[in-house]
Amino acid sequence: MDPKDSELKKALKDGPPGLRGFDENLKRRIEERLDEPRVRRRPWRIWAGAAGAACALTAGLLFAGAYGLLERLVPVPSPPAMTAAADTAPQADAETGPRTALLIGTRTDRPSPSDPKGQPLSVYRSFLLAPEGGRLEITASGKGILMPYKMEFWRIDSETAADGSTMLGAVRVASNGKTPLVRSSAVRSQGNPAFHEKLVFAGNRYVAIAQTPSGGREMLWVKELPQLAAPRRSAAAVPLQEPHVTLRSLLGESAQPLVRSLDAAPPGGGHDTVGESWTLERRQGAWTAMLASYDGSGPEGYRLKDVPADLPEALVSYDTLSTTWAEVAGLQPAATDVFTSPNQDMAAVVTPRSLVIHPMFRGELIASPLLTVPLAENETVVMAHWALDPYIDQWKRQAKAQLSP
Repeated sequence: MDPKDSELKKALKDGPPGLRGFDENLKRRIEERLDEPRVRRRPWRIWAGAAGAACALTAGLLFAGAYGLLERLVPVPSPPAMTAAADTAPQADAETGPRTALLIGTRTDRPSPSDPKGQPLSVYRSFLLAPEGGRLEITASGKGILMPYKMEFWRIDSETAADGSTMLGAVRVASNGKTPLVRSSAVRSQGNPAFHEKLVFAGNRYVAIAQTPSGGREMLWVKELPQLAAPRRSAAAVPLQEPHVTLRSLLGESAQPLVRSLDAAPPGGGHDTVGESWTLERRQGAWTAMLASYDGSGPEGYRLKDVPADLPEALVSYDTLSTTWAEVAGLQPAATDVFTSPNQDMAAVVTPRSLVIHPMFRGELIASPLLTVPLAENETVVMAHWALDPYIDQWKRQAKAQLSP
């Protein structure tokens, strides 16, 4: 502080001036102070900030030293140990048990005993995989295809006639499973020719079949289930008189320009504008529609063309892949197909000789399988339906009643 300021401050500190008041001496000192040039000084906050930073730095160094001493006395868990603990979470979730049931239908093609070089004989079976005592088990298994249709179950199977031909039949089954399958002899008694038929796909309302008339070539049809139980066309009928479902009837009017662009020929010739003859094919975890063009090419006289359209749920039911095909192939290199549950708690991976059920956690496959079901040579999955609570127990009861070994 300036010495003159000190003197002035001291004079003012003693209270109001004495009897002298504002005398000439005090006035002169004030005027001299006002006439002096003002000197610019640094704000005190800068010095205070510098002092604070120094204190913070000193405290940080002291804390680091103390933490280092504490670390030597009490070890901190290493990152690998914490990662290993996190990795146990998927397994712990899987151990709570499956919350989904899966109804599988398969077709096995075998050489016909009566004509080994002719049309193969197709054999069908269904089995239900469901929770049982906290584990996934095969709770029911039997011959034929047990297909859910609306709020009921129907049974599909084939019968072999004396001439070696096989025809598919379908019938609604009672809750006790005692309803007999419609007989192919009853179909033939209505004047229909012999066919060789095999099931390619079974949804929850529609089926896809391959049909070969006696002495003719294979044709592909998609039918609503009751149409499979109806009498077949007569020998003199043209192919398109066979009861079937067109692509346009399922996809709507938007399917017509799509079908026209594929430039396909329907059975019997001409130009297909509505999608008469088509089928469904599995590709890496999804059903794909394929339009048949009967242009004389291929071993059966037709070739298949991809239909680039999203298929409605009424046709394929639940058909969503909750993982990637790359992950499936990485876990099961021999995988040919996969089905994942709506709960995203398990995946059914198809290989040439087995159906492997893997648990899932947040969309990822867990390597240790829940169950492995052996498949026969040339056995193909043609149906997969999921049941969730509260329908699992109902499906278990009905499958046990309706499926017999």
